[in-house]
Amino acid sequence: MSDRKYEYDLTDYGDEEDYEEYARQQDKLRGYDRQKKKGSQKPAAGPSGGGKNRVGQKSFSGRNGSPSVKSRAAKAQGRKGGPDPSKKRSHPVLWFLLVFVLVLVICGFGIMSSLLSGLESVRINPKVNSQAAADRIMDHYTTIAIFGVDSREQDLMAGDNRSDTMILCSIHKSTGEMKLISVYRDTWLELGDGSYGKANSAYAYGGPEQAVSMLNTNLDLDIDGFITIGFEGLADTIDSLGGIDLETGVTEEEAGYLNSYLEDMEYELGTDNEPVYTGQQHLSGIQAVAFARIRYTAGSDYRRTERQREVMKAILDRLKKAGPFGLAKAAKTVIGSSACSLTKTQMAGLILKAPFYSLDQSGGLPVEEYRAEDYIGEQACIIPDTLADNIRWLHASLYSQEDYQVSSEADAISSHIYESYHGY
Repeated sequence: MSDRKYEYDLTDYGDEEDYEEYARQQDKLRGYDRQKKKGSQKPAAGPSGGGKNRVGQKSFSGRNGSPSVKSRAAKAQGRKGGPDPSKKRSHPVLWFLLVFVLVLVICGFGIMSSLLSGLESVRINPKVNSQAAADRIMDHYTTIAIFGVDSREQDLMAGDNRSDTMILCSIHKSTGEMKLISVYRDTWLELGDGSYGKANSAYAYGGPEQAVSMLNTNLDLDIDGFITIGFEGLADTIDSLGGIDLETGVTEEEAGYLNSYLEDMEYELGTDNEPVYTGQQHLSGIQAVAFARIRYTAGSDYRRTERQREVMKAILDRLKKAGPFGLAKAAKTVIGSSACSLTKTQMAGLILKAPFYSLDQSGGLPVEEYRAEDYIGEQACIIPDTLADNIRWLHASLYSQEDYQVSSEADAISSHIYESYHGY
């Protein structure tokens, strides 16, 4: 048996000298002294042995007198010598680019995490039924509840804050497709505590935990987190991005109400803004908030929620053009003007990926074909008639679940609302 501990393939090298140099380097790395061992090796006798051949050249024949590795390599390469071109080797430039991209990503998360160091996440433990918790399709999405409250003092977690804005935002984790569905404030639902009332009152009764429980319980959801923002916070965030442009523009009717809201907020918040005219407009933060508050035009609250989603789309469009410094500025503004249950890592990930999101769908719940407007008791409400039909529509819209089966818990709520409404 040969004393050589390691064997190398000569087909990777053009000639014996290259091979020996490579072998020496590999032996050195492995602590193997080729010079010492070489003297102890005896050349095998016969034409197939090591030794020298008849013309004074070393022979590297294979076992049992088979053609040498060198001769096979030479034939395979057309006796041209040099490395075998069929051998693929990784390109150093590609490795450098890969490492560079990884460094950028890590640094990006590091910078964003540093900016979000002041973020105080609110821990909540909302209700969720077992069917929603076990739903594997929803695992492919990040679902966030966005609440807008009418708070003049930035008391986003306390006080009589009714969530007049409730938007479900789902983001596909792989594709970045975003969908926005508003839940109308006057919708009659189970409030997350066994009682029934208008959906916007859940936040006033039990803060974001009860509001998220209400959405989970009624709609078979397992919401990942919430973000709550007030008037000033939304205005500051939009201003940090340099304002927004509305695709739909401002109608004459809307301009009248918008300017009236501006006057109110100038008195309430001390803002000072120019009036808004009709047509395509570039809106400042407070002007955009006033636009999103309008509810007395044709379409009432249904049209108002459309305006709110238009503002969100315009914000997303600005984020796509903001660049790294713009994103960082927006992130810094958000942490000082909102309450949320997202961790710093989650928030940093959402903001860094924002330029790659695409708004795929928006709408409102209850949908027109599955709702009624009437009184329950003395309260004018939007009644989901039936809630089960609205749940199936919602899951098809947010998660592409075309044949969704409503849970027994949500179906029981649907039956109760139907009986309450039709009982009057």
